[in-house]
Amino acid sequence: MNKKINRNWILGFIEAEGTISSNKRLKKPVFTITQHIADYKLMEQIRNFLNINSSIKFSNRDLTCELAETNMTNLKKTILPILLNNLYSEKKLNQFNEHWTPYLHTSSILNHNKISNDWLLGMVDGDGSFFITIAKSNDYKIGYQIRARFAIKQINSKNLLEKINNEIFDKKAKVQDDRLIIEDIKIIMEYVLPFFTRNKLKTRKEKDFRLWKEVIHLIYNKEHLEEKGLVKIKNIRLKMNLNRQGIDHTI
Repeated sequence: MNKKINRNWILGFIEAEGTISSNKRLKKPVFTITQHIADYKLMEQIRNFLNINSSIKFSNRDLTCELAETNMTNLKKTILPILLNNLYSEKKLNQFNEHWTPYLHTSSILNHNKISNDWLLGMVDGDGSFFITIAKSNDYKIGYQIRARFAIKQINSKNLLEKINNEIFDKKAKVQDDRLIIEDIKIIMEYVLPFFTRNKLKTRKEKDFRLWKEVIHLIYNKEHLEEKGLVKIKNIRLKMNLNRQGIDHTI
């Protein structure tokens, strides 16, 4: 798996998983990133890239690790230049101007440039999902309906999701309030698979994508309509992240 990160990937990942806040009692800005504990090594790379000296904190209860920076000098030197006037999300922009502007004495404006592939990878590594659902249905000979879905979730950021849809997916996705969704198998084959095959994810979601891709080909070749194909898909889905965590994602 390609773990090398760059500025655009970091920006997309921050817009997905980063929190821009402040400690009003101490009168200082606060920057945090939280990620699943399985991606601890990636978090170390992020810490080195952003030159953050604090240790990564772990939560065994939530299976997460958190990276935080409150040092004003480092925020100004390393993190501020990445975020300033480069945020695509109005939600994150508002966080920046509300929580950081009073202490860093600079305000930011929305980035209207075209989204890069690396930025989208960072966003999907944070808030993207590759789903396989298996639901009982009398409409199918095998008694189950199998569906694949690619989604990006961003609360209160519909404009950003529409921008992603327009610039990356040629307006083929559905944008519903806080989600961008692609379920049509032909659109998945034409847009989603080629993009994430050429551009490698850096979190554990890369493994999920490869497994999801196997299922997509089974569905495209209509093998999912036979009992043998159903068994294959069930076995593949058991290896995917949601099920590795013991979560039943059948709907």
